[in-house]
Amino acid sequence: MKRPISKRHWQDWATLAAGIWLILSPQVLGLAQTSPEPVAGFPAAIWNFIIIGVIVAGLAGFELFAFRDWEEWIGAALGTWLIVSPWALGFNETLPATVNAVASGLVIATLSGWTAIEVYRGGHA
Repeated sequence: MKRPISKRHWQDWATLAAGIWLILSPQVLGLAQTSPEPVAGFPAAIWNFIIIGVIVAGLAGFELFAFRDWEEWIGAALGTWLIVSPWALGFNETLPATVNAVASGLVIATLSGWTAIEVYRGGHA
């Protein structure tokens, strides 16, 4: 279902920004720098941020042009994954990566869930 510009959700723009942040965050946070002693979990954290960031940004971009409510639910699930990923992938001892995953996950899950619930209720988020 294509929606007119006035029906687009501001949350989609914010989710797009969060996805772009995830893609850039390994470099910004210094996670992508090589060191003589590799830090446990860094490759997993870096790939997690890049892959989830690409998917989230892609979904948010599609939502701006052709809304599908299932995209919002996938976004909420990906945000939830980000929240638990430091422990699931073993990079929870690295504060910058853990804070980035949890904070980004909260933002993405909240924005996507908010939009999905509002649309489900028949309102406009």
